[in-house]
Amino acid sequence: MRQADKTRRLCVDAALICAAFALSYAEHMIPFMTSILPGVKPGFANIVTTVAFFALSPIDAATISLCRVLLAGMIFGGPVSLAVSFGGAAASYLGLCAVRFVPKIKDRLSFVGVSVFCASLHSAGQLCTVAVISGVGVFAYLPVMLAASCITGAINGVILNLTYPGISGMLGRYGIK
Repeated sequence: MRQADKTRRLCVDAALICAAFALSYAEHMIPFMTSILPGVKPGFANIVTTVAFFALSPIDAATISLCRVLLAGMIFGGPVSLAVSFGGAAASYLGLCAVRFVPKIKDRLSFVGVSVFCASLHSAGQLCTVAVISGVGVFAYLPVMLAASCITGAINGVILNLTYPGISGMLGRYGIK
């Protein structure tokens, strides 16, 4: 890869990290979400990770997700929330890998299905992390988290269905793939 291409890719990744972080910040500003259902957020930042995964590469998506989790964890939370966020992000990322690299899954899911699948894995990953850290059985909360994941994942999937063609086309016009 030429130096100019590397620089362009670095700038795109930095812009996507900023976008993902801005969406995380916006989610932290929604107070009613945590008061009604603790741990439930819309997950809009995961839209950016999904776009990066499919429009750029799995490595770009992992970098963007990790940077967003670290930034948001250091600014908005503490070590426990950082660990819980990382557990969810890692599980969701593995879901993206399964969707992309397992043909039977890849061919059957739209972005709505991908988002619901990954949101569900994200919730399960978070609960597993909480269980490991606290030693307390938290899996009774899993049905609530999965129901919320289906709703937020479907919303994010619709947003992806509407925005992905334009974003990937724009990246292609600038020679980024």
